[in-house]
Amino acid sequence: MARGMGRLTALIVVVVLLHQTCNTSTAEDHCTPSCGSILNISYPFRLTSDPENCGDQMYNLSCENNQTLVLHLYHERYYVRQINYTDYSIRVVDPSIGLNANDQYYSFIPRYSLDRANFSPRDPYQMYAQGENTHPGSDRMYFVKCEKPVNSRYHLNISVCFEGGVYSSKTYTYALFWEYRSALKLGDLCQVEQISLASWSNRYYNDDLRNISCTDFHNKLLWGFELSWFRAYCGCRGEQ
Repeated sequence: MARGMGRLTALIVVVVLLHQTCNTSTAEDHCTPSCGSILNISYPFRLTSDPENCGDQMYNLSCENNQTLVLHLYHERYYVRQINYTDYSIRVVDPSIGLNANDQYYSFIPRYSLDRANFSPRDPYQMYAQGENTHPGSDRMYFVKCEKPVNSRYHLNISVCFEGGVYSSKTYTYALFWEYRSALKLGDLCQVEQISLASWSNRYYNDDLRNISCTDFHNKLLWGFELSWFRAYCGCRGEQ
């Protein structure tokens, strides 16, 4: 009788373990969703439609029309272009860049303003410092509107990129990297219209920006910028 009870107990244990294994496998399947071209989204990221046990709530993403992965950052929307699980980076782009081929202004000027000051030590995402590891860094880019032309190697004239060659209001629009803003004047009768982030190689900071074409500049904007989510793994979120 004791031998029979032992066999029954062993059988129950096996059944329970198999049940748990099946449940774990099912949960893992639900926790690696895909959206458009971005496949196998995994921890710490999760879709808002995922079960509650999936991922980290601080790293919610949404999938629009089963095609576009969206990161909500400081109450604004950014399209996710890539998630790198090796170096803990996520690459995003402002949705206005290249959104409408018939609207050249919004194809070159980001919709949202984003600056280093937006980020705090408690945030799940952080900017990369210039030249950190193998990353080009995330630096500020100022879009400046001027009433008169500015002839400077540090000012990229994107007025010529708009339809008709000149912005309709007869003003001039330039892209200016942050590292030059503190050393140079913005220009006579100029004002900052928008601030954005860019992740470009250092050579673009050293080149004469007047030699960069509209196509090259637009492609760089379409590439987007990188943010670090290493804090999800290092356990240092919330540290000052």
